Amino acid sequence: MDMTALSSFIPIVDTVPLPLRRFTADEFIAMAQSGAFDERHRVELIEGLVVDMSPSGSPHNHLLMNLTEVFAPIIQQFRLAVQATLRVNDSQVYDPDFMLLRRKANGYRDALPVPDNVELLIEVAESSWDRDSKVKLPVYATAGIADYWIVDIARELLIVHRSPEGNRYSDFRELRPGDIIVPLALPDFTLDVSRVFAS
Repeated sequence: MDMTALSSFIPIVDTVPLPLRRFTADEFIAMAQSGAFDERHRVELIEGLVVDMSPSGSPHNHLLMNLTEVFAPIIQQFRLAVQATLRVNDSQVYDPDFMLLRRKANGYRDALPVPDNVELLIEVAESSWDRDSKVKLPVYATAGIADYWIVDIARELLIVHRSPEGNRYSDFRELRPGDIIVPLALPDFTLDVSRVFAS
């Protein structure tokens, strides 16, 4: 992430920049588990900073319901995680909109998912386009998330990012309703993008 973009958020009193306190992922998770954050007030840890999440509108919720229905048939193969917490690295803790997670013998009761557990990650962009495409994308690529999709509600596009290389993806495709996509982890599962945007 371009850290200069954060400078405008540093509080200033009488033109004197005030230092920020950055948290580790472990500190942030411990605070969340202790109830430090209001459950109605969703936050994420981005570059060690506690950042407000955009509230979800009805189009966003509708798309999440569609995604859940679309992937329901493969629930025996993967865990479906909707707006669940992902410990991305030591300074990033996100709540992706939708994930397909590998099944583990003991589940995820005792530990949050990490990138190695993720087979597919989807962000639904309503008011969060810049964050999903400019802030989170390089972090997901660096973490090795192999299949990252952004659902662009306004343009009715499913934007597929694959083949992470450093902090970018070398495989990038924009799909529209009527196009077909096959998740990397599900070679026998074909998805018509129309189903994502169905009314």
